Amino acid sequence: MSVALNGNRVLIAAPGHDIPFGPGGVGAVYSCGLAWTDLGGGTPGINGVPGLTGSGNLVGGASATVSLTNGPPNAPMLAWVSFSPAPFAALGGTIWAFPFASQLFLFADSNGDFSATTPWPVGFPAGTEVWFQFVLEDLSSLHGLTLSNGVVATTP
Repeated sequence: MSVALNGNRVLIAAPGHDIPFGPGGVGAVYSCGLAWTDLGGGTPGINGVPGLTGSGNLVGGASATVSLTNGPPNAPMLAWVSFSPAPFAALGGTIWAFPFASQLFLFADSNGDFSATTPWPVGFPAGTEVWFQFVLEDLSSLHGLTLSNGVVATTP
């Protein structure tokens, strides 16, 4: 088996075959680039800065998980999703996922955490970016709201 790196991709060819750098080559291509990127920009609240993470392979039908930690216990929150963001400074941090394409009203658990797993949608072209961020009610903060960091998911 032959293995080569090409940018952020690992190319694997069967024994006796050349590494497929061009279209129509023989072998399999596996992405090893970062699918989920932390953008920072969160603001501190009662439990520190709420931490948003994403995990999972961003291939149609594969499981993808978004998790939040360090939010206020039982806090109402909005999860924002954006496909063409225009980030701006607000609430002492950065709002990344605006304008949002989707907004979900959710609640943190008694520890201030939240997690959801769902199949990644089929049909996103390679290189599609999906931006995520949470805004939480936090009466301990100056504005009564706190922001999680932003996270961008990039399809392979």
